[in-house]
Amino acid sequence: MNYFWAFILFFSILMHAQKKEPLDSLSFYTGLAQSSIAKNHYKNAIDYTQKAINYSESKQDSYHKAVQIFHLGKIYYDL
Repeated sequence: MNYFWAFILFFSILMHAQKKEPLDSLSFYTGLAQSSIAKNHYKNAIDYTQKAINYSESKQDSYHKAVQIFHLGKIYYDL
């Protein structure tokens, strides 16, 4: 009977829910922008990069905002 409770305790720890990253995140928009650039869909890449900039502003993250502005400049330069 003790093995049964140990089994239940062990698997209940493993089944604990993991924290999910929200879809409205910087990495999500950056990934979409990079895949759009690879497909030569620069308008979509500009839109996704702008969304990443807006997300950085809402989180008051000046470093990532600067990185995304740099990416936006690179996209415009490639046009």
